Amino acid sequence: MRKIYNLFFILIIGLAVAIVVTAFTNPPGNPPTGGGAISAGTNAPANSIYVKSDGNVGIGTTNPGYKLDLGGNNIGNVNKISVNTIDPIFKINGQKYVTYVPDSIGQKVEVAGAAQLVNGEWSIDLAKQTNNPDLWLFYQIIKPESIIPFVSSQSPASLYAFLDGSKLVVKLKDGDSQARFSYRLMADRIDSRGNNYLLPETEANEVYIDVDLWRK
Repeated sequence: MRKIYNLFFILIIGLAVAIVVTAFTNPPGNPPTGGGAISAGTNAPANSIYVKSDGNVGIGTTNPGYKLDLGGNNIGNVNKISVNTIDPIFKINGQKYVTYVPDSIGQKVEVAGAAQLVNGEWSIDLAKQTNNPDLWLFYQIIKPESIIPFVSSQSPASLYAFLDGSKLVVKLKDGDSQARFSYRLMADRIDSRGNNYLLPETEANEVYIDVDLWRK
């Protein structure tokens, strides 16, 4: 009888251990779908939505490096995205105001600055601006041949600007030879697609502005 009791006790302990081990075992790569907060279709690829132990969420990747990582894929069918670094919402006196990134035909880069003429002339070599992070970065990420310069005088003076190789040159036409001025440079981004503005078929998007409809 004592042996039967010991055997029964061992079986109970073994069963308890098995239950605990099973409870702490990671779920399989394809857990069953259902009515949970996160689910995937029955034919969805393995790990379509993946949550790492650090809380990062991956869609199309099993190694998300950010809070939401799309693995290099595009987001489509979006109405408005608010991003604090480029398209923020401002709260003023308790009221929230929206802002929008301006439209640009093609992939453009802009930079602005201010300077002062010396005896009616000023120039700067954009390719050598290691001490000016704005101009240095601008020149690194654009197509130099596409640069368009703009200049506005802050004094009673008429100025004009042009590119001489990698040099931005501003000269006095008439007026104050020591005039202060602001400049703005615009250029095509280094990866711009030129004049190809057609949406690639791989980026099909059902949210768009129907120009033909608005013009009616």
